[in-house]
This record gives sequence, structure tokens and C-alpha cells, in this order.
Amino acid sequence: MKKIIQNLLFVVLLSLVLMPEAQSDDKYLSGMGDIYWNVNKAPTIDIFDLGGEDVSYDNDLGALVPTEGDITPPVWKPIIAIVMDDMGVDRKKSERVVRNLNASITLSFLPYSTNVQEQVDVAMERGYEVILHLPMEPDRETVNPGPNHLAVGMTKEQIQKNLLMNLDGFSGYVGVNNHMGSKFSRNRPGVETVMEEIKKRGVFFLDSRTTLHTILRKVAQEHGISATYRDVFLDHVETPEFVVAALCKVEDIARLNGSAVAIGHPKDITLDALEAWLPEVETRGFKLVPLSVVLKYRQSEDVVANIVPPDVGSEEK
Repeated sequence: MKKIIQNLLFVVLLSLVLMPEAQSDDKYLSGMGDIYWNVNKAPTIDIFDLGGEDVSYDNDLGALVPTEGDITPPVWKPIIAIVMDDMGVDRKKSERVVRNLNASITLSFLPYSTNVQEQVDVAMERGYEVILHLPMEPDRETVNPGPNHLAVGMTKEQIQKNLLMNLDGFSGYVGVNNHMGSKFSRNRPGVETVMEEIKKRGVFFLDSRTTLHTILRKVAQEHGISATYRDVFLDHVETPEFVVAALCKVEDIARLNGSAVAIGHPKDITLDALEAWLPEVETRGFKLVPLSVVLKYRQSEDVVANIVPPDVGSEEK
């Protein structure tokens, strides 16, 4: 009897997920208009999904956010993880992050930052979850990913050497995400080498999705590594209006999908927006959580409608 009930529940949920779309104009909840993907029109670039250190403008980007008819809204509070990349390099702004922002956000430190372990220790003492921001080669040669980055033209031995220098850069991190990497993240031999070592470390992986063609999350999962993906970049267009609109999109995704992951950087416009947004987001029905919580949620067997957006976007300018 229990098995029959489970099967019936699965059929009902599946029918809800697969039913024809019910929205009136095939656009997303934010009401931001054609800056989002419209399923009945020609493909357009989602400006919230691209930007940062190495923009890779692909013309065939897929739908980033499910429309209302694609998914059964969660009955619990949607969860949101904010990841602050590039921590440690700009000491003043990094200290502002640790001092002023909600400790539920996750901080990603660059291993080549000056006195990085000292900065990480302070962040952890204040309750922040910390991950390591692993430098990888971007497509644009004019962009510098930093010292000891991982590059496509390296031998396996060179990649391993640089990888170990980065992963041993500081201790206390529970996960890793890529810094830039629009070129390296689609190179399977190099990515395989990375994941072999990360598997040994017992940490999770966040695919920052800096290119449409990234295979980081896929290869991580093939190696049995807990892995998830970034949904929105907050600040590659450096205006207050853009950051505020990007945070609205984060809420849209979380409301529809049950969870959302956003990546920002320690810039004044981003910190100004987050300092205003973070104290209010939970009053609107969301729960702010560390990245590891979103990862566990997305892997949970309780999530029947596991709709994952395509690997699109870039944080690389």
C-alpha cells in the first residue's frame, strides 16, 4: 500500500511539472520585461547571468529561470545563498563584508591574498562559512586570473603543482568554486585533474558557470563530489539599479525553484545594496542560508522537481 501511494504521489507531481504552461505572457515573475528569456520569442542574452571578469557572450543561451508552469512552488520557505567572491585581495572592503553583512552568507577567499589565513580565521570566528576561490584561465588573454592559476596549456604535473599551491593556500574552507575559468572550465583533462584532488579533500564544489560550456559541475559529480551551480551574478554591471534588480531576480528564482545561489563581489555598490537587502529578505518569506545548505537541499530526495538551469553566464570581464 505504501508503494502504491508513493507511485500515485509521483505521478501527480510529475503531471504538475509537465503540464502546459499557464502563464499569460510567458515571462518571468519579476516583470523586468525582455531582459529575461521569453520562451515564445528569439533567444536574448540574460544580462543578469553574464558579466564580471571574462564575459562570454553566447547567442544560444538557454532559459535560466523556469517559468511558472514549469515547477511546483515549494511549500516551505525558499532558501537563498549569497556567495561573496574575491575576498581577501581588497582588505578594506573584505573587512567591511565580515563586519557588516549577515553571517549566513558564504565567503570565497582568493588563496593568493595577503595574510589570507588571518582574514579567513576572523571570518570563521564571526560565523561565516568559507570556501576557496580557485583561479582558472579565462578566454580573454587581457584578463589576469592571478598567480598560480590553472591553464589549458599546462601539463598535468603543472596543473597539479599549481592546484596544490592554491588548495594549500589556507585552511578551514568547506568548498571550492572557480575564479574566472571560462577557458579552463571546459577542458576535460584539466578539470579531471582538479576534481581528483578536490575529491581527496572531502569538500564540495560550486560551479560559478562563467561559460555556457562549463563541465565543472558535471565532472565533479562524476567523481562523487557534492556540487551545485550559481544562478545569478549581482554586480558585473556596476550601477546600484542593476544590483537591486539582480537581487529581485534572485528572489524570483528562489520563489520558483525553492532555492537560489547568487555571486557578488566586495564592491561598494554591492555592499550598499546587500546591507539594505539582507535585513529585509526574510520578512518577504525567504530564508538566507550558507551555500552548503542550498547544496544539501538540491541533492535531497525530497526535491521531486529538480529542474536545473543550463550552464550559462560569466563573471569575467
